[in-house]
Amino acid sequence: MFMFKKIIAAMLLPIPMVMIIIAIGFFLLWFSNRQRLGKWMISSAALMLALFSATPVANLLISPLENHYPTYDLSQGAVKFVMVLGSGHVSDPKLPVTSQIGSASMARLLEGIRIYKANPGSKLIVSGWGGADPVPNAVVVAQVAIALGVPEIDIMKEPRAKDTHDEASLIKPVIGDADFALVTSAAHMPRAVALFKQQGMSPFPAPANYLFKQRPGQSISLQFSARNLAKSESAIHEYLGLAWSKLRGQI
Repeated sequence: MFMFKKIIAAMLLPIPMVMIIIAIGFFLLWFSNRQRLGKWMISSAALMLALFSATPVANLLISPLENHYPTYDLSQGAVKFVMVLGSGHVSDPKLPVTSQIGSASMARLLEGIRIYKANPGSKLIVSGWGGADPVPNAVVVAQVAIALGVPEIDIMKEPRAKDTHDEASLIKPVIGDADFALVTSAAHMPRAVALFKQQGMSPFPAPANYLFKQRPGQSISLQFSARNLAKSESAIHEYLGLAWSKLRGQI
């Protein structure tokens, strides 16, 4: 079921979906007599790619997710645990350990360390399995945390979790009813909080890795870029994840 979820989700993201539609369109153009349908499909795919790459569309998709919870306020009270959810990594020994985790993972970890340092006596929890990598994400992120000054004795690792639902269910026996900060990407936060609450926990949301950033007074411009495409992809991934979690009765 886990691999089925990953495959379906990957196919429904903007670039794979556009490529599939284009491939079908070219097939119809070259190997069938339904050339009008082929042209229509290729044109639709090009329009989809343009829309998902446009600033207004990308921001419209991502902003409701990222603005769902405010930035974590250090004055809101002490926490005993800081839970940093896993993200991508590559355990390449030729690279410095800080380059072995992705930008999303680094942003999450830095926010987690900020909260950890503001709460003396707290524990930093990192999670995530390895996937195709032989080293679990939790282990690599822990190494980065140590390199950034977090004592190893204050770090707890959960290397078995394959997804957010696993992270919530596996960490419940560790955290129990204690107050804790939940750190993940801002767009992922609504789904993460819902999954943790379903396990009977009450996390303090600590969103990080914001993709939608706007200077005060900055007007919305019409630009087409890979950055905007990444925003759209992240947003669609989360909307699909929310739908899947509701379908499975996890939230």
